[in-house]
Amino acid sequence: MADVNITGSLLDALGSAYDFRRAKLWIVFNTETGWIIDEAGNVRMGAGSATVNADGTFELTGVPIPGTSNPTSFQIKIRYEVPAKLGPTRGVEVESGDFGWFTVSEAADLQDLVEEQYVPPTWMSNAIDTLQGYVDQAQAAQAQATDARDAAIAAGLNWRGPWSAPTAYAVADAVSYGGASYRRLVAGTTATPPDADGTNWGVLAAKGDTGPAGGPIPPGGSPGDVPTPASGGGYEWLNLSASYGYELKSTLTDATFDTFLAGLPAGARVFVPATTTLTLNAAHTITQPVVIDGPGKIVDGRSNPSSALFTIGPAASGSRILCHLAGSVSGQYKANHHAVAIMGTDNGAATPPTYVTDVVVKPASISGFGSVGIYGEFVKDSVVEVDVIHDMGYGGVLLLSAVHVDATIHHLRDLTPGTSGNVYALQFTRRGASSDLVRYPHSSDCNGWVGEMHGVSIWDGLGTHGGQNITLGWGSMYGVKKPFDVTAATDAAGEQAYAPNNVTINMGSADSGVTDGTMGPAGTINGAFKTTDVIGTPTEYAKGIVVNPGSLKGYGIQGGANDGAIYCYATQGLIAALGSCVEPSPFAVNMYHDNKDFFVSVVATDAWTTDGSEAGAVHCSSDYNNGVVEFSGITRGSKTATIVNNRGLSVKNVASNAVRLGTACNFSAATTPLIGPINVWLDAAVKLGAQMRALAGTAGAPSYTFDGDPASGIYQAATNEVSVATAATLRARFLTTALLLSDGYNISVGSTNGTKFGTASTQKLSFWGATCIARPSAYTQTYSTATRTHSNPTATTVATTAATNTTPYGFTTQEQADALVTAVNALVADMANIKQFANSICDDLQSVGLLA
Repeated sequence: MADVNITGSLLDALGSAYDFRRAKLWIVFNTETGWIIDEAGNVRMGAGSATVNADGTFELTGVPIPGTSNPTSFQIKIRYEVPAKLGPTRGVEVESGDFGWFTVSEAADLQDLVEEQYVPPTWMSNAIDTLQGYVDQAQAAQAQATDARDAAIAAGLNWRGPWSAPTAYAVADAVSYGGASYRRLVAGTTATPPDADGTNWGVLAAKGDTGPAGGPIPPGGSPGDVPTPASGGGYEWLNLSASYGYELKSTLTDATFDTFLAGLPAGARVFVPATTTLTLNAAHTITQPVVIDGPGKIVDGRSNPSSALFTIGPAASGSRILCHLAGSVSGQYKANHHAVAIMGTDNGAATPPTYVTDVVVKPASISGFGSVGIYGEFVKDSVVEVDVIHDMGYGGVLLLSAVHVDATIHHLRDLTPGTSGNVYALQFTRRGASSDLVRYPHSSDCNGWVGEMHGVSIWDGLGTHGGQNITLGWGSMYGVKKPFDVTAATDAAGEQAYAPNNVTINMGSADSGVTDGTMGPAGTINGAFKTTDVIGTPTEYAKGIVVNPGSLKGYGIQGGANDGAIYCYATQGLIAALGSCVEPSPFAVNMYHDNKDFFVSVVATDAWTTDGSEAGAVHCSSDYNNGVVEFSGITRGSKTATIVNNRGLSVKNVASNAVRLGTACNFSAATTPLIGPINVWLDAAVKLGAQMRALAGTAGAPSYTFDGDPASGIYQAATNEVSVATAATLRARFLTTALLLSDGYNISVGSTNGTKFGTASTQKLSFWGATCIARPSAYTQTYSTATRTHSNPTATTVATTAATNTTPYGFTTQEQADALVTAVNALVADMANIKQFANSICDDLQSVGLLA
């Protein structure tokens, strides 16, 4: 047996949101133990090694290629576990899944392998049983030969062993041949075997009866039965490539089929050949474990069905259904008309249900049924995988109160809404609207994946109602009304009562296929909020919800102020790392109300509306929303609408909203990047590129405020002004023509470098309403002596007594003349003091810039 290396890329399969350096990769064989048989007939464990590179490429070394001794059904599946990149602060999530099944050939590249439906591993145990049968027969023949030899010796014969044609034998020689023993009657050599030569050989001991054939025992048979046609018609007991089983024929009737199923041993295999299309006209219940597989098709021929074609109950746990299944009511809704119903038992109030376990339903295709392809209640530790589901009347896979179930639909298309107007592509929900969680437990620990989906026009793609520890994801969708739905389950009163927890949505791409804003949200995430609840106190928060990156296009309702491509309320710890959202209406993400400690990351392109007033990336449209918006932005494409990108982040003006704008945000393409008067924090520099708007606010609650001091900041007391408040009190107003300080407030300046009023001589100033002028031109100060002392006047009044006023004029006495001279001298001194004092004033005014 040769080995082969297989290469592939996790990056191509999963995208770039994962840490491939910590990936795990291994191989699973389609045998119970992982064993295979090599060309020498030896049983060995398939071994090898796996290497995953940082870029997601991988190589599997040592995958065995089946040789001529191995059945063609030998297959492998490649499984992986890859942690996300978000980091421990946001709760590391691990993406797990697989590729395959693949039939291994000489091809060395994953893309060259042909993916097929699962082939059950019964060939291994059956082949071993068959080999054991041959061993038993050989051991029986050996025992017979030993007995013949012993008998010959006891009779005085000469035992010669197995007969040989060229050997010369004497009388009384004894040999073995064909399981019998013979004694020589005539000496000599003969070429004729002893069983055909009565002249020369006599029978000593005849051959014994044929031992057990090995393998399973037919219904009603016993050990030793050989493969013969079974009674009843319509099926045969065949040896199929070293695997015993029943081959169904097209002639099988419903009555015979029921009898046939009831008579099968546990674990029996029923094979539908490629040439067989078996039409059944009644519902059938599988009552013990059975494997129904093969490339052929089983058709439900009922024209007005109201029940599943196959029903599997707890007693049939371990069953496998692996063939094509088809109905006859394509595109019509028929209640309860499923291809397969896996039905556990409801044991009544306050009593746990009885689960159906270890069921594998992997038909290559399901089509034409009036309800869902696979329906289940109380299913546990099981696997559902369908290559194609199409033309159904209601949905793909719907599982209620399921535990540890993996469900995969590779291709799904053309689902028709039932009377409720709903379609479910793949759902894990809860059985029964009741407060009895023991009787009707939540679905938990389940995984669901749809590879490609289109034509699901009415709710929902993938979803869960009240699910716990659920992982859902898809590859691509087109024309799907709502790609995902994570909502609360209801109680007996029909009220939302039980929130989902720890649900991961791994988004792929989803294009609504419409451009008119009528498709509705791509996803809804909500906890339990009853009609009697008030905003701020929901019944239960949806906790631990994670949405991993993908791309959405054309979702939301244009004109819906409280709508968006993603719509959330009553959540706690939501991580919505959405990736790209193209042409959402009106917002990419709407955090409606009661969203605590959220993390949102989205890049919106052309958020738009025609009837509304806002369109943007992220909207907190109601109350009690607090969290972080990070790694987000908005870009402009080619969308034409009344309003496109007029908001980046929009937060309703209520005190209970508190949003932190983190790093790497770019809202420059929005007309108004930020709107929200209170409680918006900026963690880092944010590129806005346009206006940031807020509501007016008040002195007690300013529009722009500070962490730890919400009563101080900037607001708008009246139109066309900016107001400043501290301690909830107005301090200053910047009006259109003036700066107005509140009464009693002064202007204080520094004592080190000082403060300048005007920085150039051409700048104009005035006081008390006077016309503003530039600084006057310089004064010429020829007399430079200055004093800062303004002295008292020294001149006195000159007396006119005794002065003559007739010709000749003069003084009567010398004293009169001296007094006049003294007065003049005093005037001169006073004038000098005035000039010196004026010089000091000019110098001082020049030093502060008021004079040139």
